[in-house]
Amino acid sequence: MKLDLHIHSNYSDGTSSVKEIVNMLFESGIRFASLTDHDIVSGVDEFITECNCKGIEAVSGIELSALDKREVHILGYNVDYANKNFLSELNVILEKRQQRNKEIVRKLKKQKIYINEEEVLTSKGSVGRMHIARALKKAGYVKNENEAFEKWLGLGKSAYVSSYRLKPYEAINLINKYGGVSVLAHPFKTKKSDDKLKKYILELKEMGLSGIETFYSTHTPAQTNILYEFAKKHGLIQTYGSDYHGEGRAFNIGDLNFDISEEKFKELLNSIKRIN
Repeated sequence: MKLDLHIHSNYSDGTSSVKEIVNMLFESGIRFASLTDHDIVSGVDEFITECNCKGIEAVSGIELSALDKREVHILGYNVDYANKNFLSELNVILEKRQQRNKEIVRKLKKQKIYINEEEVLTSKGSVGRMHIARALKKAGYVKNENEAFEKWLGLGKSAYVSSYRLKPYEAINLINKYGGVSVLAHPFKTKKSDDKLKKYILELKEMGLSGIETFYSTHTPAQTNILYEFAKKHGLIQTYGSDYHGEGRAFNIGDLNFDISEEKFKELLNSIKRIN
């Protein structure tokens, strides 16, 4: 049973449409998936509908951006994504993002750097610095997105604007509050040593975290094994994710070949959907 529970579409900072993603999932033989756009669930209904048509088991998803000295990302699965109160709380986050985008555009203008503002200021999706980097590339100011961050958008650069972020416990609480299962995304991106990471995960578990993304696109076999043994010891759900964003990434959906037995699939699905 092939699966991928960490995927981004063009509703946030991915480049592929939901339909394109589902077609790739189907062609790759993936039969269990979740769309986890940043701070937004606008594509979830379409994703689940398209997956159902292809015989793919789909679960609602989101990736919330949090800040605890470093960025910490919390994945949420099976959340009540149509709940009006949940959507209202997400909207606060999206409005803060848009305020930041406007300030970044203003700072670029002061340096006589002009982009197509409509692309980054009127979108109904979850827009961030990556969209501005793409607009700078499109306008011919840089060769690639990384160069845009190095010149203007990265921390400490001339167009950088600090962002509003939830605290990790707030992200976990938001997911849990609306019936979801919270999972720490790409744990080693926290840049903590092995021992400090383990301690941190236990702290997050005390806050209500249910699982960790053990199997991830850039984890080494040694890192995966560390997380696997740790999760087993502490009763944490273990998830699998490529963190697919589309164009510009080194891999495509299906390249990583996350594959589990039917028994493990049912166990994971039951854990995410809280089925006893």
